[in-house]
Amino acid sequence: MEKINWSNYNGEDFQRFCNSLLSMEVGKKFLPYLAPGKDGGVDGFYEGTYNGHEGKWRFQYKFHNVPRKQGFNYLKKDLKNEISNIKNEDHFVLVTNVELLPQEYQELVEIWKGSTKNVHLEIWDGAKLFTLYLQFPILLGWFSDISQTAQLQDYKVAFKSNLEGTYEYAGTFNVPFISREGEIGKLKEFLLGDQKMVIVSGEAGIGKTRMVIEFFKTVVDNIDEWVALVLLNRNIDFDKI
Repeated sequence: MEKINWSNYNGEDFQRFCNSLLSMEVGKKFLPYLAPGKDGGVDGFYEGTYNGHEGKWRFQYKFHNVPRKQGFNYLKKDLKNEISNIKNEDHFVLVTNVELLPQEYQELVEIWKGSTKNVHLEIWDGAKLFTLYLQFPILLGWFSDISQTAQLQDYKVAFKSNLEGTYEYAGTFNVPFISREGEIGKLKEFLLGDQKMVIVSGEAGIGKTRMVIEFFKTVVDNIDEWVALVLLNRNIDFDKI
């Protein structure tokens, strides 16, 4: 498997990639932040146990499309700036596409130790991300020849405006949902069975998307082994998948 060619992507692509990866690697309680502007030093948050450590986790993404050595120098500045953003978190994870040498990794650790923050530091560099990426074949559809523009997002992110919309918003999902118990039951049977694919079809505006979102909320969110993702690009060769 070839390594990810990050030169074909930008910071926004990297953010989407990290959000999808962390939703699967860390768990459903991982909360991505997508607000524009200054984010207060947090791109993702998680509270719970991960990799044997418990507490509050702050994730910060740093994408640098520059030569590796220059990227490392940028990371040193990034890490110094992030120290002041730490609040009451127990763990800080710096996620970057830059691949680090052992001595460079240790230099970043020493910078962190020199601060007054008693916070556990982890650095997920490009090599670490590639290792995690290989554990989730569904992500291969994003960065392989299936589609160079495919995008995967957690459904709560992809439909954020619909899920949070008020009654006045025409596309809101934030209204009572009734009926469709039979269809949702069939989707649950599919999820727990051996079928590879299910298709929800119907006329435009009949409520296909709303029903699937309700299925995600009431069924998928309550099963730890599953994460509901949305493919935002339709130019996909499903035969290859």
